Amino acid sequence: MAKGVLGNDPFQRGAARRDPPHPAAEQPKKRSPARSKGWKARTSSEDKAPPRSPPGSDPAQAGPDVAPTVSAPTLSDAAFSVERKPGAEGVQSERAFIPASSQGKADLLNGIYRAARAALGFGNGPVDSYGEDAQLVRNLAPLADFLHDRYWRISTEGADKLPSGPCLLVANHAGALPIDGPMLRFALARHRPEPGARWLAEESILQLPLLGALLTRIGAVLASPENALKILSDGTQLIVFPEGTHAANKSFTRRYELKPFGRGGFVKIAARARVPIVPVAIVGAGDALPVLVSLPIQSFGLPCLPITLPPLPTKWSIRIGEPLDVNQVDPDDATEISRYTEWSRATVQGMLQDILSSRKSIFSG
Repeated sequence: MAKGVLGNDPFQRGAARRDPPHPAAEQPKKRSPARSKGWKARTSSEDKAPPRSPPGSDPAQAGPDVAPTVSAPTLSDAAFSVERKPGAEGVQSERAFIPASSQGKADLLNGIYRAARAALGFGNGPVDSYGEDAQLVRNLAPLADFLHDRYWRISTEGADKLPSGPCLLVANHAGALPIDGPMLRFALARHRPEPGARWLAEESILQLPLLGALLTRIGAVLASPENALKILSDGTQLIVFPEGTHAANKSFTRRYELKPFGRGGFVKIAARARVPIVPVAIVGAGDALPVLVSLPIQSFGLPCLPITLPPLPTKWSIRIGEPLDVNQVDPDDATEISRYTEWSRATVQGMLQDILSSRKSIFSG
């Protein structure tokens, strides 16, 4: 089987580096034994501010216009469905790190337990042709809800721009561990009734102890052109991270500066499958698991060994750009492939810069 990259050009790799184109009331002071301690998630007024518009959607420019933030309803997809308490939708508590009910706590702990079992290889549910365990995904829905709504407080902009059929979403990657793939899939499932998106992961990631087994069971797919075309032909959204594992080399200060997008393998896939390319910018993942230092140690096929912290409660923002039609692109035309590859990179970089320019804190957004 062809060795893939974390969405990094399943056709070929090793492209030369390219420069990016220029495109709540005060609490009483009375002490209480039940009073919470430590840091807590906070919802700031800045989160409700209207987003800035990125550059235009012309391929010669940096990025598409931005639609207003779309509020995320409770998941309706069967693979992710979770019953919520009445009145909980759309509410972000000032003290949101603990589930509101004992049942919520039990569901959360059960999700953590099942994730640990899957990572250790004890999952025994049926899997699809790529290794996903749909029952495990359902069991982990309370944990995913907790991370999405309460811990990382993920907001998604531009979900209304998603096409109705299959598409190829091109996103940035940052952080020491590939948590952006499953969280982007979960966020998209809140806005789409179709089956959950799949994301490509490099073989070296899927071979990592514990993490690789868990990612496969919850929806990661080995990156290869065959798998990518099959997923799209099945009518499913496909997420790729063209920076691949090289994103783990980015220092904390450059975590949102994009690495090269290879030689356009994802553009060839989209052109052959006749599906649009949708740029996606993710801010927050690189802050949640920052790369403190990259040790020059090659193991499990990774270019380095990133050192990080336990996941931090950062505020995530996901922005979805205007789809790009590549139906008329010849997948064998290197010039056209290069042009659309650079457009995709410049668009994602422009959206990242726009989000960062209006952000005041990595914890409050």
